[in-house]
Amino acid sequence: MKGRMIHLLNGEVEFQPYSIHSHEYINSVSRGALNKILMTRAEESGNVQIYFNHSLSEIDESNNELVFENGNRTPILSHIFGADGAGSVIREYIDMKVPSPSNAEPLGHDYKELHIAPDKNDDFQLDPNALHIWPREKF
Repeated sequence: MKGRMIHLLNGEVEFQPYSIHSHEYINSVSRGALNKILMTRAEESGNVQIYFNHSLSEIDESNNELVFENGNRTPILSHIFGADGAGSVIREYIDMKVPSPSNAEPLGHDYKELHIAPDKNDDFQLDPNALHIWPREKF
C-alpha cells in the first residue's frame, strides 16, 4: 500500500502517502487469512495444540503447567505462543523474568477490519493501494 485514505465526515477522501518516494510501499495481509494459514499449518504438524476460549490465569512454574480460568491445566512441553492481546498474561509473566520489561500503552482508539466484496464487475470498490480509515469518535 502506498498510503492511508482518510474518509472524512463530509464524504471527501484524503490520501496521505507513507513516503515521499513513489516506489516505496508497505505490504498488508488479511489477519483472518494469515491466522487461517498459520493455524492450519501448525495443526497439520501434529505438534501443536491450539486453545480457543481459554483465558490464561497463571503460569505454574513449579508444575510446568498453564492454568486457565476454567480450571483446566495443560503441561508446558516446549514453547508457548501467546496471542492473548493487550492484557496479556504471558507478557506480564515474561516481564517479571527480564531486566527490561515491555512497555504497553493503549492506543486510545479501536480497530475493525472490514471485508468489502468486489463490485458486480469483480473490481475493487475502494483503492486497493491504501489503508482506508474512517476516523470517528463512535460508530
